[in-house]
Amino acid sequence: MDQKGKITEADVLALLARHFAAPGYAFIPHVRNGTGFRQRTTRTADAIAMSLWPSRGLHLHGFEVKVDRSDWVRELRDPAKADDMFDYFDFWWLVVSDRKIVADGELPPTWGLIEARDKVRIAVPAPAISTPRPLDRIFLAAILRRATESLLPDAKLKEEFERGRRAGLQDKREEKHYVLESLQANVAEFEKASGIQIANGWNLGPVGEAVMILRSLTPEAIRARLDDLRRRFALSLEQIDLVRAEAAKWGIGSENTPEIPECDRP
Repeated sequence: MDQKGKITEADVLALLARHFAAPGYAFIPHVRNGTGFRQRTTRTADAIAMSLWPSRGLHLHGFEVKVDRSDWVRELRDPAKADDMFDYFDFWWLVVSDRKIVADGELPPTWGLIEARDKVRIAVPAPAISTPRPLDRIFLAAILRRATESLLPDAKLKEEFERGRRAGLQDKREEKHYVLESLQANVAEFEKASGIQIANGWNLGPVGEAVMILRSLTPEAIRARLDDLRRRFALSLEQIDLVRAEAAKWGIGSENTPEIPECDRP
């Protein structure tokens, strides 16, 4: 679609290419009726498709694409434009992006109608042309030339692959450069805030441990630590009370506690 969201001729051709796709068909866009200067009047079919299965009929289809009402009206005013190509084909189709482009009664009786928006829909089946003209060498040359132009040779594929590989490597280098710059900026910010010069052989192990401890000192962690210390202190007080109670049973710690002889003291 174009910037205004309108379906373009390229969109329609892409839908036709998917519908008339290999291996059932050979689809070629923008085929002229001749090459060089031998052809007095040059016409172009927006696309052609050849069915490739003998069991289904080796038929040649021609397509005239219209995505605008005014363009179709101009076509109606110049019927000879299509007639120069029409006779070669078994079926001739008008392909529109919107059914409303063609008013009632405007479609020639020997044409079929296809609507191509999100997919290809046959609105009016094309009648078979009873006696199509045999392909002459000029038209055959035009078909083969366009087919050759539409295909990418191995050398071109390799060239595109290499170009993509180089672009990928460049992207990786740029990504690494960006990461390095970001890391350098973070180190500089840390050195400025901490007063530590990492590049001067600072002992980073203890520094890292200290940073880890500081990061762990969240309010939640501090509260948990204090709660743990409170529980430990409470247990210690309970143990002290138990010891004092046990000692009291033996009279230890009271005024009547017998004096331990000096020699028996450890």
